[in-house]
Amino acid sequence: MSIISAQGIGSGLDIGDIVRQLVAAERAPAQQRIDRSKERFEAQISALGKLKSVMSELRTGMSSLRDASAFRSRQAISSNPESFTATATRQAAESSYNVQVEQLAKAQSLASSAFDNPDSTVGTGTLNISAGDVNFSVNIDSANNSLAGIRDAINEAADGKGVTASIINTSEGARLVINSRKTGEENAASITATGGDGGLQALTFDPEDPDGSAMNRTQAAQDAQVFINGFEHQSATNTITGVIDGVTINLKSANPGQLESLDVSLDQDAAREAVTSFVARFNSFMRSVNELTAYNPETGEAGALQGDSSTRRIVNQLRNEMNAPVADTGGPFSTLAEIGIITRQDGTLQIDDDRLDDALNNNFDAVGRLFGGENGLARRMDNLAGEYTSFGGILDGRTSSLQNRLGDLERQQERLDRRMQSVEARYTSQFSAMDALVANLRAQGDFLTDQLANLPRPGANRR
Repeated sequence: MSIISAQGIGSGLDIGDIVRQLVAAERAPAQQRIDRSKERFEAQISALGKLKSVMSELRTGMSSLRDASAFRSRQAISSNPESFTATATRQAAESSYNVQVEQLAKAQSLASSAFDNPDSTVGTGTLNISAGDVNFSVNIDSANNSLAGIRDAINEAADGKGVTASIINTSEGARLVINSRKTGEENAASITATGGDGGLQALTFDPEDPDGSAMNRTQAAQDAQVFINGFEHQSATNTITGVIDGVTINLKSANPGQLESLDVSLDQDAAREAVTSFVARFNSFMRSVNELTAYNPETGEAGALQGDSSTRRIVNQLRNEMNAPVADTGGPFSTLAEIGIITRQDGTLQIDDDRLDDALNNNFDAVGRLFGGENGLARRMDNLAGEYTSFGGILDGRTSSLQNRLGDLERQQERLDRRMQSVEARYTSQFSAMDALVANLRAQGDFLTDQLANLPRPGANRR
């Protein structure tokens, strides 16, 4: 705590200001050293955090190359996407197929006869509804025996399964519409009525006897029908799975008698995207490193990690792994340069699009082994980056060391503050003593001056 002192009574000096200036001058060298060190350590911690972040992003960019999953992807291309589309997993074999979409799967739709309005009374009793594997009963009494009340009761009992009920207001009147929630013949709805006053018979439907049913079938439940290489397949849905291993076909529209083609091939676009992503993330990493280690001789400004041996070692090791030839790829490629990826002067990578496309077109699997083989460069680089970025890894250890040094600086600051309090007290005491001495001397001088002034002058009493 600073000691407050008034202006010197004896000397007339501003003792407090003098003490503050002396303390500040004595504090300055140590305080500047602490402040500079703190600023440097904090900048280095922040820079190491950024370095770890871009290295983690680099690892993410290498993930599909490391396990070669990008080179196991398959693409399924339809000659008529308006008729059907398809997707393929890595289990799908490369091949071509003829596809003929005869009909789409449809959900059943039923409509009642017209009533005057939604509030018209229908009847009481119990409606028994089944649709596929969903079965439920709806109790109708005088509280909900209107067309709208029955609609609400069905939806509440169905609880989002089997069927849904709604009302359509037509020129003839209001009609209750009941739609199956799922497509396919197996999900056609059946409605029976029991008990009550018999009015609910107007809402019954038997899929085995649609013409003799009270409800009108406005759309019949229908299975999808598709021919693949001439072989028929039927499905309750418009998503066809299990016919071609690893391939899912999504039917969009029927085109009876029309043959379309489905080609399953290696997904070169996915592989190229993975390689491009790796290059982009590596370049981001290198630009960050260059920024953190830069030095401007004109301004004298240096990056937070300029001259840092750990950063230099990371970059050198990653470059060595990236440039070291890969053995046993089973193909013509052992380096990135051979597939069109070269290193610029600043350490970033550049893609020769024509050479990369040529490599993917003619030696697709070999490119995959270059990155994701047992000794592939993506595996090597990922393992190395993992040593630096993993929890408790090298970068975490370096950051922890800097944080410990910041803790030491805080303790040095506390010791400096205590020492400066003592120095301030000492200066204040010394200047206060000096001021008291000056005041005493001044008082004595004033006394002597008064005494001398009162002495008789020589010859003052002579006549």
